Amino acid sequence: MMLKALPLALLALAVLTAEAEAQGLAGRWTGVVVQTAGSAPSSQQLHASLALTGASGSLAFAPVGCGGEITFDGRQGARYVYRAYVVQNDALARRCPSGGLIYVTPDQPNGVLFRWAAPDGVSVGGELYAQSPAAAKR
Repeated sequence: MMLKALPLALLALAVLTAEAEAQGLAGRWTGVVVQTAGSAPSSQQLHASLALTGASGSLAFAPVGCGGEITFDGRQGARYVYRAYVVQNDALARRCPSGGLIYVTPDQPNGVLFRWAAPDGVSVGGELYAQSPAAAKR
């Protein structure tokens, strides 16, 4: 009977550990990022807003109106890795790819490096700055 409870306890511990690990970036981060599409020579500047609340969060890009949910996926050295699920602006799905990985790396006391690698070759990257007390305290 004790052995059956052990896998559930380990799963709960893993979830709590991931949330605690991601809590270091909790808060709201905003900034101007650059979007490039695969091998296309053109790029587009967007305003990114990233809200992190531990193991989950949300992401929005203006002026294109894309946005969605993200979930903490783990760490790669200093980088925090999230999975992206774009849910807003479904009518413009080609302009708003879903999926891919988001990399957030602490860079300075009130800033992080942001990079989103979408599965369709779109890449978005730039510096985001703390907009909330929780983010500024990290």
